[in-house]
Amino acid sequence: MRYRAASALGTLLSYVMVAGVSPAAAEESRPESTLSLEVLLTVAPSLPEAARAPFLDEVTAIWKSQGVKIEWLSTTEWLCPTANRTRGGRLRILVFPTSQSAHSERNALPVAELLRPESGHAVAIAYISAAKRIVENARPRFPPLTVLDHYRLGLVLGRAVAHEIGHYLLDTHTHARRGLMRSRFDSREFSDLRPGAFALDRVAAQWLKERFLRQAEVAHVAQPARFSYAQ
Repeated sequence: MRYRAASALGTLLSYVMVAGVSPAAAEESRPESTLSLEVLLTVAPSLPEAARAPFLDEVTAIWKSQGVKIEWLSTTEWLCPTANRTRGGRLRILVFPTSQSAHSERNALPVAELLRPESGHAVAIAYISAAKRIVENARPRFPPLTVLDHYRLGLVLGRAVAHEIGHYLLDTHTHARRGLMRSRFDSREFSDLRPGAFALDRVAAQWLKERFLRQAEVAHVAQPARFSYAQ
């Protein structure tokens, strides 16, 4: 099966080509309508248990701030979808130990990427080894706390996946100059415990809000089928 990469993220020196994501925007700015994105998650056993909750929480919080509800489905729920549900689509997310792509040969470790098969559902893939490298690059010189490192690892993976969800929901391979959909993040910023840098930019957020209205069958809202920052 042939795949087309909609986006690819990586780290080069101290910079990270984002795949990332981040915490929520102000409560009052949330869209009233909620778009539901159904997700089937597969996580490699090598991801530390202490990183899993931060990973899930980060993805959920970043998109909840934009009125997007992440529905984490079991395999049974994925195979037997519920009818008449408002959806933003269906996305598989895989968390792999490492990448075998050509990016590694160019000394740039991919953090995450979004693949769109010619048939079937889109797939977002995040790489544990690349996220660990980001955490290590941002680590202070004194001995780190292992539990805190695992927490940061979950944040990095969550932000990377949230970024790829953005590409999926906006149906774009383009990048913003600021916010969640930037193409690059400094390693320290990517693993920062504070959430501020990972909100969706205003232009894209408005496009998503209008998409909510279209799904609610508001006839007067006209919007192109896909979003682009290159306008």
